[in-house]
Amino acid sequence: MSRQRIIAFVLAALTLAAALSGCALLPSEDLPIAPPLSTAKPPNYNTKKVELGDFSVILEVSGECQANDAHLYAMPITAQLLEYPISPDNKVKKGDVLCRIDNADLELIYLEAKLAAITARSDYEGATNDEARTRALIALRHAEQARDEALVAFEASTFVSPIDGVIHYRNTALRPGDEVEGGTPMFSIFDPNGMVLNYIDPSDEGVMAKQFRTDDQVIIKVYVDGQLNEIAGVVTRSPHDFANDVNRLPEDERTVVVAIAPEQAHLFTYKQGFYFYKVTEKLESVMLLPRSAVNIYQDRAFVYVKDANGVRVERDVVVGPYNAQHYVILEGMNVGDEVIVSR
Repeated sequence: MSRQRIIAFVLAALTLAAALSGCALLPSEDLPIAPPLSTAKPPNYNTKKVELGDFSVILEVSGECQANDAHLYAMPITAQLLEYPISPDNKVKKGDVLCRIDNADLELIYLEAKLAAITARSDYEGATNDEARTRALIALRHAEQARDEALVAFEASTFVSPIDGVIHYRNTALRPGDEVEGGTPMFSIFDPNGMVLNYIDPSDEGVMAKQFRTDDQVIIKVYVDGQLNEIAGVVTRSPHDFANDVNRLPEDERTVVVAIAPEQAHLFTYKQGFYFYKVTEKLESVMLLPRSAVNIYQDRAFVYVKDANGVRVERDVVVGPYNAQHYVILEGMNVGDEVIVSR
């Protein structure tokens, strides 16, 4: 059997088999194409409804607890340390001996410091512009402090605690009999019941600090043994208090001081960090959306919604103020409308 006949026989057999089974090798033009077995499901979006709620803007900053009544002591001159008692629990009573030094030549030191303070005051009063006046004021304050410390050292070789307090720092390397160089830090004492909660704005302009004003009611958050405590406080000093003071220092324009009730003082220790905040804006019964649902691009605000076919589309909205959680929606949405938060 020739090769051509074999091929023809095979084709005829295939055609006959297809006819007997009711199938065709090619689809008929009269028959519709069968639909796919399954259709693609629309994406499963997480949505959130526009709700009515109360809204507030909170301004929160961090601060550091400082002592209102703090006493820092350093050796006024190079002298021998005669007595340097140690308190086992670092607590001291008013009048307790903290340090005794050899006071030889302290009178001369005091007279020199007194003269330096007089000169510094003269420079301050003779300053001709604000910048020079500020520098002179700083120098005057340092000179007067040095004069006062020299007077204390001169009048008594024994330094006693002026308050009931706690020794925050003590130079443990020193021993009685040591020759101690002038200016060496000795110790610092503070009153644990007279804490100042202080915030200094890290920026030169005091942008954050200037948003607080004296008598502002604030909430203070402080952690004690891992537990959050929230207590009420009030601003007792703000940059606005120094706006018209020609003698103000740079830190005066960046500092906020908060006072608390005396019975809350035990929650704070010297140099402890804390947070405090105040409500700067409060609105009632406004349309709110989570910040994750609102998209901001240049001057445009929009959200994603589903159309009638379940397809994600953009919708422009007008937003108002916002905080860490929500945007206030002014236009473009209605209460109950669903917006896409995420897929």
